[in-house]
Amino acid sequence: MKRTNNFTLAALAALCLAGCTQDDERTAAGLPMTGTPMRVVAHVDAPMTREAMTTNDLTRYYFRVTDADGGTDEYNYFTTMKLTNGQWTGDKEMTWQSTFPKVSALEQKGVNWSETDYTDGKDVSVETNQSTRDGLLKSDLLYMKPKTITAADLDDEKNIKVNLAHLFAKLKVVVTVNGVPFNPIKSLVIGGTKIQAHFTPETGELGTATGDATPITAYIEDEGTSPYTYECILLPQTVEANTLTVTAYLDETQSQEKTYTHPSTLTLQGNTQYTLSLTMD
Repeated sequence: MKRTNNFTLAALAALCLAGCTQDDERTAAGLPMTGTPMRVVAHVDAPMTREAMTTNDLTRYYFRVTDADGGTDEYNYFTTMKLTNGQWTGDKEMTWQSTFPKVSALEQKGVNWSETDYTDGKDVSVETNQSTRDGLLKSDLLYMKPKTITAADLDDEKNIKVNLAHLFAKLKVVVTVNGVPFNPIKSLVIGGTKIQAHFTPETGELGTATGDATPITAYIEDEGTSPYTYECILLPQTVEANTLTVTAYLDETQSQEKTYTHPSTLTLQGNTQYTLSLTMD
């Protein structure tokens, strides 16, 4: 799917989900499997930048289970799921009841969530220094919005399939450098965007980005030959015309620079990649 934009927009492609072998009782049980333990498998949608989190990077996430209407008479679980020996286990046992539940999940590396945070929400942000892979991964918030599951949301072994998507936007900047056989850019900085917003996982509501515009140092994807590709993760937001900037610093002290200013308003949407192609002489 493509949308017309000042940037080139690439749609996500889903990866295939590989299930884990579980106990035979899971396969034999009927639906719903009242009284038997819930088990899950997790998958991350294809990253829209090479260095965003993938299924292989996922070792923890938060999982919320309620009744189909959001109540908690039969189902009321909030647990941290951790990957142990190839299987996902929670810090509390979750049991199937007489109906299908509503489930949701999220994860952002280094950020802890409580059950109160999950229902009331809290501020989330991206890193200002995304020049390292660690900084980039810490900026990537994965999320599965609440949904009432059906038999189609279970794999062949009756595990709940948790599919996490990228909540924030991705910006890829491709810079063609003319006149020199090497990359003269010491750092590439994206300016004009805000880095914090309030997020409520229970409802999926991500508030308007707040605070001052804060520069973000991008990650270089390839140190090879021109063109050079940089990427960063940004909060969904509307950036007014002549506000988004891309500055290439040509020395370590950032005293020499070349700056591009985007001339039109840009609306950054979550789970979406934008590609900006620039030429520098």
